[in-house]
Amino acid sequence: MNLYICLLISVLVSAGVYCILQPNLMRITIGIVILSNAANLILFVAGGLSDKLMPLISKEEEFMDLKAADPVPQALILTAIVIGFGVIAYFLFLCREYYRDRGEDNLDAGSLE
Repeated sequence: MNLYICLLISVLVSAGVYCILQPNLMRITIGIVILSNAANLILFVAGGLSDKLMPLISKEEEFMDLKAADPVPQALILTAIVIGFGVIAYFLFLCREYYRDRGEDNLDAGSLE
């Protein structure tokens, strides 16, 4: 299972880098979204993929069971999703302003006069 997810991560990273290297602003935005998803998958795999218990402590227990999953990678992924959403929203705003100034979204079109 880890091998398939690692292959998926490599495909996402390569597709994201390819999109970022294009001169079109929308393709760059799509590339950033794809790279963000690849980073989330890297955190997911780093947390470990196994059949573990939920990281909850019942009323009778004083400590968490050793067979419980680590909640830190899950919290990191949620934080990365929120931060990624903010970055993408800001980047889309900058793309819109660039399009308003130039009338096109191609970065190789020339300088602003």
